Amino acid sequence: MTDGPFSRRTVRWLVALSTVSFVSALALSVFGPDLEAPPSGGTDTYSKAALGHKAFVELLRELDIPVVSSRHASARRAGDDAVLVLAEPHDCPPGSPRARTLARSLRASRRTLLVLPKWRGEPHRTQEGWVQRVHLVTDREVEHVLKAAGVDVGFSRQPRLPPERWRTGPLAYAPSFPLDPVQLLDGDGVHGLVSCGDGVLLAEVEVGDGRLLVLSDPDLLANAGLGKGANAALAVAIVESLRPEGGAVVFDETIHGHERVPSLWRELFTFPLVVLMAQGLVVLLVLLWAGMGRFGSPERPAPPLEPGHRFLIQNTAELLRYRGHVETVLPLYLENTLQGARKALGAPRDLEGAELEAWLDRVAATRGADRRVEDLRDETRAAVAGPHRAGRVLDAAQEIYRWNQEILHGPSGRTEHP
Repeated sequence: MTDGPFSRRTVRWLVALSTVSFVSALALSVFGPDLEAPPSGGTDTYSKAALGHKAFVELLRELDIPVVSSRHASARRAGDDAVLVLAEPHDCPPGSPRARTLARSLRASRRTLLVLPKWRGEPHRTQEGWVQRVHLVTDREVEHVLKAAGVDVGFSRQPRLPPERWRTGPLAYAPSFPLDPVQLLDGDGVHGLVSCGDGVLLAEVEVGDGRLLVLSDPDLLANAGLGKGANAALAVAIVESLRPEGGAVVFDETIHGHERVPSLWRELFTFPLVVLMAQGLVVLLVLLWAGMGRFGSPERPAPPLEPGHRFLIQNTAELLRYRGHVETVLPLYLENTLQGARKALGAPRDLEGAELEAWLDRVAATRGADRRVEDLRDETRAAVAGPHRAGRVLDAAQEIYRWNQEILHGPSGRTEHP
C-alpha cells in the first residue's frame, strides 16, 4: 500500500490518457493547418476543386517560399516585404463592401498580383469541396473587379493559342490553357509582360509607388491548369518577379468570404486549440482530484511527550545509560524495592539490616519465591563491577523486579517487566 493519491489502476489510466494526448498533440502539429482550413470548392487556397488554388500554394511551399492564407487585414500583414495575391475576387459591384476592401488592399500593398475572375462553380451534391459543373462569370463581373482596382482597361475572350504564339519576355515561359476561351486584357494603356496578338495575359499597371501585376486568366494557376505545359514554372516566375528576397506570399481570403476577425476567446474554443483547452481542463480536474483527499481539518500532530509513566521511565533510563550512571542506580533500585516490599507487607518497624532481610526471605519462601535478598545483592554487585555492564545491569534489574512481584503477589501474580 502506498501513500499516493491514486491507486495503481488509476495511475495506469492516467498514463494511457497522457500518451494519447501527447500523440494527438503531435498529430495536430503536423496536420493542424489542413484541419483548420474551411471546406471550399471555390476559387481560393483551401479548395481542392478544379477552380481552386490549393495546388499552387503547396507548390510554393515545396519551393521553400513562405505562404500565408490570410483571413484578416491581409494588406497590412503583407506590408512592404511580401507579395499580396488577390486571386479571383467575386461580387464586387461599385460601392459594395468587397469592392471597398479590394480598393483599400491595392492602395495599402506595395507588391500585388491581381487575378481576374473567370469561372463560377456549382457545388457537388454529394462530395463536399468539389464542383459538378462550371460556367463563365459575366463580363460585368470582371469589369467590376477592374473598376474597383482602378485599372481602366478593357478585356476580351479569345480562342486558345499554342505556346509558340505567346510573347513571354523576361519570364521565359509560355502558358498552356486547358479550355476555351482565353481571357485577355486590351493592350492599350498597359505594359504587357506575357501577351499575344489578341491581347495581354499578364500586365503591369502603374498604381502610385507600388507594383501591380494583373493576370487576366486564372486557369494558369488553378488546380486544373497548373500542371499543363509550363504553367507551374510561369506562375512561380510571376510571383518571384514581385517577391523581394526572403519575402512571403500572402493570399487574401477575405475576398472569398473567409474573413475571421482575431479573437482570443473564440480562437481558444475553435479547432484545434479547443483540443488543447480540453487537455488543460483534464489536467486541472486531475489536480483537483489528487487534492481532494487532503481537504478538511488537518490532523492533530502527535504530542512531543507521550502520556503515562512508561515514557518517563524509558527516557530516564536512556539518560542514565548515556551519562554512565547505571552502576549507581542499580543498588538504589534494589534498596528502594526492599523498602517498598517492607511497607507493602507490613514488616515490623524495628527490623533493620540483616533482620529485615531474614524476615523478607521467610515471607518470600512462604509465597514460593526461590531467590533470597542476599542473592539479589550478589547479582547487583557483580553487574555493576563486571564487563558488559549495560546488559548485566538490565538482567539484574529484571531479577529484582521479578522477586518483588513474587513476594507481593506470589508466583501466579508475577508479571513481566514493562
